[in-house]
Amino acid sequence: MRVSRLLLGAIFVLVPAAASAALIVLGDGDARQCYLAAEYKSAPRASIALCTRAIEEGALNSQDRSATLVNRGIVRMWAADNRGAIADFDTALAERPGLPEARVNKAVALVRLNTDLAAAVVLLTQALDDKVQRPEIAYYARGLANETLGDVKAAYHDYRAAAALKPGWAEPAEQLARFTVTHGTGG
Repeated sequence: MRVSRLLLGAIFVLVPAAASAALIVLGDGDARQCYLAAEYKSAPRASIALCTRAIEEGALNSQDRSATLVNRGIVRMWAADNRGAIADFDTALAERPGLPEARVNKAVALVRLNTDLAAAVVLLTQALDDKVQRPEIAYYARGLANETLGDVKAAYHDYRAAAALKPGWAEPAEQLARFTVTHGTGG
C-alpha cells in the first residue's frame, strides 16, 4: 500500500488546543473552576489567574495539583501561550511522570509551535500506551507531527484512528480527504 498526500497546507492551524483534554478536579474551589475553564474554553486570561491562585494558595493534594497544572496549561494554550503551557505540563510530569494527559497536551503544544516534533511523537505514543482519556486527540496530533516529519503512511493511519474514535470530528476527515491510497506490488 502506498499513501500519498494531495496537498500539505497549513495543517498546524487545525491542531486543537488540547480539545477539552482537561483533567477533572472535584469540589467547588478554584481548582474545580480551573478545570471548568480548561474544559469549556472560558476567558483565558482570567482563567489563568484563577488556576494560578488554585496552585499557589489552594490546599491541593498531589493529584489535584498535577491536574490543575495540566488544566492551567490547557488554558494557556487557549491564550496562545504554548511555551507557558509546556512549562506547566513539564511541572505536572515532574510531579507525576506517568500522567498521559500531560504528555498529550505537551505534545499538542509542541506541534502547535512546530518544534521538537520527534519528541511530540514519542510523548503521544507513550500517552496512547498509557490509555489516555481522549485517544483521538493523541492520534490526530501524532498524525500532524508524523506528516510534518515526512512519515506520510504513519500520519494517514493516525488520522484514520482519530476519525474512527470520534466519527463526527471534522478535522481528521479533512486531513484524510487529502490522501490517496494506492495498492500495488511495485516499489
